[in-house]
This record gives sequence, C-alpha cells and structure tokens, in this order.
Amino acid sequence: SIISIIISFDQIQNTTKRKGLFIASMLLSVFFILFIAIRISTVTIFVLLFIYLLFYLKISGRKKLLLFLGILFLVLVVLTYNKNMSERFFITNSIEKTIEKTKRFEPRVIIFGCAKEIMNQPDFSILFGSDTYSNIQNSLVSCYGNTIEDYSRRSFFLEKRFNTHSQFIDLYLIGGLIAILIFCAFLINSILLAYKNFCALAMVISFVMVLTIENLFHRQFGCFIFIIFTNLFLNRIKNNEII
Repeated sequence: SIISIIISFDQIQNTTKRKGLFIASMLLSVFFILFIAIRISTVTIFVLLFIYLLFYLKISGRKKLLLFLGILFLVLVVLTYNKNMSERFFITNSIEKTIEKTKRFEPRVIIFGCAKEIMNQPDFSILFGSDTYSNIQNSLVSCYGNTIEDYSRRSFFLEKRFNTHSQFIDLYLIGGLIAILIFCAFLINSILLAYKNFCALAMVISFVMVLTIENLFHRQFGCFIFIIFTNLFLNRIKNNEII
C-alpha cells in the first residue's frame, strides 16, 4: 500500500493522463491503511508527508508552517476518532497509563529486552555477533520463559518463538558490528542516491521504517518485497523515468 501511494503520488505530479485514477488509487491505499490500523504504515505516511513538506514542496515558509500544523491536527483527529487506531497505539488518557499499557501489550518490549540480554552474554562478540541463528532463537525462547511472569502470555511467547522483530537487531546479533555497518552503509548510500528524487527517497525511507520493526529477510515474502523495492528504487534513479 505504501509503494502504491508513493507511485500514485509520483504519477499525479508527472503525468497529464488518468490523474483521477491515480488519485483514487492513492486515497484507497490510505483508507485501507487507516481502516485496519497498520501502525508502521500510518507513521510512515506522516513521516513522508513531513519530509515532502519540509524539503520538496516549493512554497513559502509561512504556508509550510500552516501545512505542518494542519498535518499535526490531522494526526490528532485520526488518533482521537479512529478508536481502532488509538487502541493499536495503546493511547489512553494519560502518558503514564499509555506507557504502562504499551509495556503490557506490545510484544516488542519483551522481545527487544531479550535481544539486549543476548548482547550481554559473555560469548557474544561485538564485532561478529553470535555463532548461529539457532543459538539466538534458543536464547530468546529461554529469556521469554524466565522473564514473562504472566502464565498465558509466557505460554504464547514460547509457542510462537518470536524472532527479534527488527532487521537491524537481527543483523547485529548474527553478524555484529561488521554486518550492521555494511547494511547501514547500503541504506545510507541509497539515501544519498535518492535524495534528489522524492519518489525514490520515499521508497528508501518506507523500507527503512519497516526494517526497524520486522525481520523482513526471514520470510520469502519479505525477500519479494525487497526485490520490488530495489527494482523500483534503482530504476527510478538510473533512468529518471516514471514507473
């Protein structure tokens, strides 16, 4: 849906034909994301809006400020009146309760904590990471069993055997600083290649944001998404043509 929004927006700006079709496509994708409350996609949409507003939209600073405030107001409206969205972000009537609810219901709070425990193990190498993925997975499962007090939640985690849910953490655990620096160099280089073209940069940014909360390369579908991203991004940079 995010890729569809980016390409539709690019088509609206750069083509004189079938603009109504691309506007409908973009609005449908936005509605779909908000309707089923996909958290990372929702955040990505607003991040891309802010980037476009600050660096690519050719208007006066005053108009940018007004648009910025308008986007903030839109965010508040979405979180206030979309009950499903507010529940997905664990928003309550106070910051303390929101933090408490997030710690209780967001699996990544426990998962990231257990990943940190692996990094503190004596056999973990800062440069090269752990020996094998099986060691990482077994350490995560062991941590779930030892740290989660609620019986039903502990049983759920042990049954699902959750991975690290972050490609950056995953690469650091399996390959240490060497692996994560190589991957970050690839992403930084992609941003440097793409910054002159908002469509290409938006693809890179959306890809990075997904990688922060998902192990994309652990599944075949994730590899397909990476192939799509790479082809669209590199083709856009290489030929400067509308996809």
